[in-house]
Parts: sequence; C-alpha cells; structure tokens
Amino acid sequence: MMDRKGSFKRIGEGPGRHSTLAPVAWLPGQRPLCDGMMPCGREYYRDQTGRLSSGLCQCDAGTVEIANSPNERLYFIVHGVLRITDAAGCSESFGAGECVAIPKGFTGLWSHSDKFAAYYISLRDTDCGDAS
Repeated sequence: MMDRKGSFKRIGEGPGRHSTLAPVAWLPGQRPLCDGMMPCGREYYRDQTGRLSSGLCQCDAGTVEIANSPNERLYFIVHGVLRITDAAGCSESFGAGECVAIPKGFTGLWSHSDKFAAYYISLRDTDCGDAS
C-alpha cells in the first residue's frame, strides 16, 4: 500500500486554490530593461540532486535582457503573452496554453505582457553555482 505522501508531486495549487508567490531575484545573466518589474515565484519541486526544479513565476509587463542563460528551462504559459528574440534577431510570441524551451547559453530578449505567468521546469548543470 502506498503511503499518503505518494510517489508523485503536484506542481501548483489544487483546483480552486491560488498560489502565494513571493518576490524572487533575477537569474544570473538577466537584466531588466524596464523600471518597476517585480518578478515573483514559488518553487514547488526540487529533486534530490538539486538539478531539476519546477514552479510558478509571474511578473509585470516588461523586457529582460538574457546573457548566457545558466539553465535549460521549459515554460508553460498560463497567462499573458511572451515574446522571445534571440541574438540573431529571430523572434516568436507565445500565449496561454503554449510552451517554449530556453536552452542553456541562450542570449537575447524576453518580453512579456502585464500579469504574465508561467509554470517552469529548470535543469541545471552540476557545476552551476545558482540553484534556480
């Protein structure tokens, strides 16, 4: 018989519940290009190695410059619109219900609408100093 804790982990709150998010720091290599951007988030899961994590992030409208992203990240957008532009100038927009992968080493711009929110999955290298 499986114990009550289970062998799985919910990412996010249960149906009808709202997440309590707290201010979070920008990741290494991220620089906000707009005043007043306040990222908030909550980590819901981190594996035993500390390399794999998942949670929810949200932020006010704005643009962030990303230089050499330290982690592989997947984002599933739940609210708002995200526009990604890479260093070569290739650009694409993603809305609620869509998913985008940002590879380790990515350099470019991340622009999002007001009240942007996304679930993320992050995979970091074992030698990466940042646990985000």
